[in-house]
Parts: sequence; structure tokens; C-alpha cells
Amino acid sequence: MLTNITFEDRKNIEKHLRRGESPQVFSQKIGRAVSSIRYEMRRNTLPGKSYSAEVAQKLAIDRARNAGIGRLSITPAIAKQIRKILAAKIANPGEIFRNLLESSKGRMQTSPSSIRRYIYQHPELMERIPPRRVNLREESQETISSPKYVDGNIVTY
Repeated sequence: MLTNITFEDRKNIEKHLRRGESPQVFSQKIGRAVSSIRYEMRRNTLPGKSYSAEVAQKLAIDRARNAGIGRLSITPAIAKQIRKILAAKIANPGEIFRNLLESSKGRMQTSPSSIRRYIYQHPELMERIPPRRVNLREESQETISSPKYVDGNIVTY
């Protein structure tokens, strides 16, 4: 069963490391796998410093807080701006993203994929985004087709 490493676990890891014990020696004492302890030490130790339970706890909490940054949500203020932009013109999510960055001087942070997801969740906005481009390669393959014969003669258009 996977469980998060607690502050008590971190204190025990720090205590055993200060004694000079290796993770193989004290892993069973604290009830954690050697790989979990090594991962904890590697992930939550500052470069050039020794492992500290307090620092490790702070780093773990900070990482947990920032876990969803990759997929930024659409706040009500951003949603209002998206609707305002789409009411004024037809725009794709990339253009909306650039417009938000410029108009808010970087304060409204989101991503084009979050904007696209928001638009798809609100069908009334779908008509305000332009259709996707036609693949030019597919289009050119249709025009370069086999020759056409009319009354025994080759006809090209």
C-alpha cells in the first residue's frame, strides 16, 4: 500500500542518517522500503546540503501545492475575458491565450489547452472558434489523381 512519507518518518530518516547508518540498515526499523527512503532523500534534499526533516517537509508541501500548475484552471475572471474576446471576434485558443497575456500584462495565467477545454465544455462558444485547417497534403492528393478519360481521350482540369 502506498502512503505518503510523514513528518515523523522524515525525522526518523534524518536521525538514522546523522548516526551514519545506510538506508538498507534502517529501512525496516522505520517500516519503509529502501527505494522509498532513497527517493525521499534524492527528491527532498537541497543541493550540497545534508538531509533535513524540516526542509524535506517544506519541499514536499510546496510540491503538493504546485501539483496542478501544468493544467491551469479557468477562473471566473479568465472565463469572462474569454467570452469577451470571443464576442468581439472569431479566435482560436492560441490567439485567446496571447490576447489574455497582453491585456492582463501576464496576471491571467492559463494555457491554450485549458482555454480549448473550457470552450469545448461550453458549446455556445464553439461557433466562435475557426474551423481547423484542412490538411494540405490530403487536399493535394485529391487533385493529383489518376487521369480521367472522356470518349477515349485523356482530360485534365
